Amino acid sequence: MNKKSLVPTLIAAVVLLQPVLSHAEGIGVITAVRGTVTVTREPAPQPKNLTFKDDLFWQDTLNTGDDSRLRMLILKKSVITMKEHSRLQLREEAPTPTQPRGKSVVNLLAGSVRAVIEQVALKDREYEIR
Repeated sequence: MNKKSLVPTLIAAVVLLQPVLSHAEGIGVITAVRGTVTVTREPAPQPKNLTFKDDLFWQDTLNTGDDSRLRMLILKKSVITMKEHSRLQLREEAPTPTQPRGKSVVNLLAGSVRAVIEQVALKDREYEIR
């Protein structure tokens, strides 16, 4: 392959991989929204409205308003559904010598949630709702 044919191939690869690369840092995605749902994400102090297919990140704090619901897919293996007037924070705890597996933590600060975790996911990580 000569240099002239390599450049278009590399450009095409970058263009095709761009959607994958842009979602690489996210830990999940919004799969359903009803009503008013916001996220507070560091370092921005102001909440932002969430919509279908928005990405989620560790340390996000999610809020649902009146007559609102939110469903999200976390780490491609867990579905969390928030009911109205709920607030939760997504956290991750890194492995330590006393805890060799990482831990996904859902801090429920107010309201109620339903979490469904695929059994296969429990082999890789620990899940905790506080």
